[in-house]
Amino acid sequence: MYWLYILAFTGAFALLFILLLYPLYKQQGQKSKRILLGLVIAIPLLSLLIYQQRGAVDEVSLLADIQTLAQDPDASAEEVNARLLDKLESYVERNPNDAEYWFLLGEIRMDAENFQGALDAFQEASDLSPGDTSLYSRMAEARFFLDGYVLSQEVRNYIDVVLENNPGDATVLGILGISAYRAQQYEAAIRFWQRALQNLSPSSSAAASIQSSIEQARITGDLVADNAGANDGNSSTSVETSFDLRVSLNGDIEFSSDDAVFVFVREYDGSSMPIVAQRLSAGSLPATVTMDDSSVMVQGRSLADFNQLELVARLSISGTPTPQPGDYQVVLGPVNPAEIDEPVTLEITDLIE
Repeated sequence: MYWLYILAFTGAFALLFILLLYPLYKQQGQKSKRILLGLVIAIPLLSLLIYQQRGAVDEVSLLADIQTLAQDPDASAEEVNARLLDKLESYVERNPNDAEYWFLLGEIRMDAENFQGALDAFQEASDLSPGDTSLYSRMAEARFFLDGYVLSQEVRNYIDVVLENNPGDATVLGILGISAYRAQQYEAAIRFWQRALQNLSPSSSAAASIQSSIEQARITGDLVADNAGANDGNSSTSVETSFDLRVSLNGDIEFSSDDAVFVFVREYDGSSMPIVAQRLSAGSLPATVTMDDSSVMVQGRSLADFNQLELVARLSISGTPTPQPGDYQVVLGPVNPAEIDEPVTLEITDLIE
């Protein structure tokens, strides 16, 4: 791309030379002619070099400022964030095509609870990196907080994209857990948060926060159950829906043992968002996987709530859940979960073109 700019600038100056400077060029001696030709080539190259170096200088200066702020022993975290915010906003104003720094700006704005500003910054980063679906989890979180912890359709749309590509994304699972908790669906909240914990470092502050939320949900959920029992003298237990899938690969398919295999259940003729999903390695097949309510990703729902399901197993050569040409899969549906009384066989056979 850089060389295309060079050619464009050089061509423009060459055209300018032909139209405006050529009469002057004809009147010059050989030495003067060489100087004019040299200028025609040098000016666009010099302009591009200055532009490129200016961007590099900006980034080096920003990184130096960040390091200085981080090492200031007299500055509080709030002061560091405020000063860093000013630096980042100034940088992205001068360098609006730098997705990484738009993302960093969004993170700092989130810390400052400027959720609208964070959403705008994450959107800029996403526009510059359209293939990076992980940014949708940050946009979902910013919009969720901006809307006062409401699981709006916009947030759901972001979550659908994230879970389709990464069913274990801790950020969106955390959002779903918060939404379930606020709706007093404590068991569902715990399930979401437990799945989020599986994708976080046990020693991280995020893991500690989620573990604390799980304990709070358990305590509150027990209190609600006790109150309900006192009112009607009865106690109720939920019956968990589960079924097994036997997943295998057709013997004619060539694969590597570490190729990803995604097995998931989704609503038949409905949203492409998985209801339950698991990731296996091709080398582990054939294998039996259990789909049950403990892993349901739809807030407050059970597998039994869906009359028609679609069962999918996909060998992903690219390693992503989104189907790509060259992948293989099997799709079975509609299936009524209430009618599944023995393991369902899913043999991956069909090439995706």
